[in-house]
Amino acid sequence: MPDIRPFRGVFYADQRDISRKISPPYDVLTERDIVSYRKMDKHNVVRLILNKGDTINGTRLNGYDASSFYFSNWQRQGILRKDEQPGIYLYEQRFNYNSKDYRRIGFMSAVKLEEFGSNKVFPHENTFTGPIEDRLKLTIATRANLCPIFSLFPDRDKRIMTLLLKSEKKQMAVAKDRNGVIHALYRINNTKSIDSVRKALFDKPFFIADGHHRYTSALKYRERMRSISQTGNTEKPSDFVMMYLCPMESLDLLILPIYRLVKFHRKVDVQKILISAEKYFKISKTSSMNRGIEAIEHTPKSRNVFCLRFKKDKTVYILELKNRDVMKRLNKDNFGEERLFLDVSVLHMLFIGDILGMNHNVAEKNIRYSHNSRDLMTTMREGWGDCIVLLKSPTVDQIQAVTSNGDKMPHKSTFFYPKLYSGMLFRSLVE
Repeated sequence: MPDIRPFRGVFYADQRDISRKISPPYDVLTERDIVSYRKMDKHNVVRLILNKGDTINGTRLNGYDASSFYFSNWQRQGILRKDEQPGIYLYEQRFNYNSKDYRRIGFMSAVKLEEFGSNKVFPHENTFTGPIEDRLKLTIATRANLCPIFSLFPDRDKRIMTLLLKSEKKQMAVAKDRNGVIHALYRINNTKSIDSVRKALFDKPFFIADGHHRYTSALKYRERMRSISQTGNTEKPSDFVMMYLCPMESLDLLILPIYRLVKFHRKVDVQKILISAEKYFKISKTSSMNRGIEAIEHTPKSRNVFCLRFKKDKTVYILELKNRDVMKRLNKDNFGEERLFLDVSVLHMLFIGDILGMNHNVAEKNIRYSHNSRDLMTTMREGWGDCIVLLKSPTVDQIQAVTSNGDKMPHKSTFFYPKLYSGMLFRSLVE
């Protein structure tokens, strides 16, 4: 099973408060965010993880080279420093969501890279070539893991987290993000504790929750380094990747739904769409998106349901699948039932694919995603998009069932909240 190792983390040397130096991960940053975080602090991590190019010492560098310069230079200047001894790092996030307090705790370590299909590390979403190549180029340039992979592991008896929480630890960093989430990092370097955790994890599968593109790019970087290595089969830093591991049974593991904003690729009549949908769905109405969300959240997971809100129609339509047999007819990829009967599968295969007539490539160009329905409404009012889709979030059990069966969930199926923030910890790939 996956092999975890302690490592000498790289972090901001000023540990008092790094709130102005951290940012959300690269894949959720907007152009406005990038500008804002760059202005916030000249050493903000956004200059490392998503640099679009900078003029440095009179020379114009592309984004990857600029990231490389900053990562090396900040270490030389003492802005960043490498831990004196290897450890694993507890990462705690305290936050409030819908008037409820949460405290999510996991830990970061170096994890030996395993090919998908090895029954050790399971992906749950498909990946795309562009982001993989982007993260690979960044890794080559900086020779570092700048952001952790987010993975889940079974810890039903709470043995592993109990071991970690009881271990002696030192606080390394603390920060508060714009959403009010408190991030705290602690180092554990007790060899006995780390060995106990490694043994306890020996037979545990890891399920990637977030960071599929980064994990795949790490596999490619490993192969690149093996091809140019002069040290044979000797283990190298590139054989491992920085990973955050969280128990999948945690009551503080919050998964939000990812809503869609669909832009019709051709002129369509909304009433004709609804008439076509009536063949497969029971359709009811409500007056607001909030009421639509409440309705689908109270629908049992065993029933497939989602909501539609069209651009020029304030009515919210609740669509509930009448009979699952139609999904079996559309199952050309031979998905297992766990994958086939997800709400997001019904949405993409039946409604978007069959009723709207949008294949995968067309859909990817004409759908935007957000866990915030108000953001999508603003985008639609500003002129982009024709229909907002509201869905329930999948459960951890559903994710595990789909991945264990060898399937992957549709793109943008899950949003683990809050995101792991970039800048709390880095891992150098230079020995």
